[in-house]
Amino acid sequence: MQAKRVKPNSTSTTLAFHARNREQQNTCVNVTVFESVHEPPASHLWPSAIVLARLVWHWRKRIKTAGTVIELGCGTGLPGLLVSKLQLGRHVVLTDQSQASLDLVRESIRRNGLKDVSTACLEWG
Repeated sequence: MQAKRVKPNSTSTTLAFHARNREQQNTCVNVTVFESVHEPPASHLWPSAIVLARLVWHWRKRIKTAGTVIELGCGTGLPGLLVSKLQLGRHVVLTDQSQASLDLVRESIRRNGLKDVSTACLEWG
């Protein structure tokens, strides 16, 4: 399993998740996320999002649900986008309280060609 920045720039980052076992040597899933250096902190790709996405990738064979997966405080949406790409749920809802972040997430959804993902503004606290 590996996640690395393939094409970093100021607006988007593509992370590649690779299988490391012999039976799935050629398995690779790319996820592109949009981020902004000028928007709130939620609009940045945080190291914790990469760690959570790596956990999703590692446990992908055990994470199967017929229901909806909701990511709370998604920021750039990396873990939820990966869940959708791997088809680990019927539908994925990415939520955040920052409208700027959700605008970037919608662009990520479009860029990744995902159809079973929606966004929602969720304020807490």
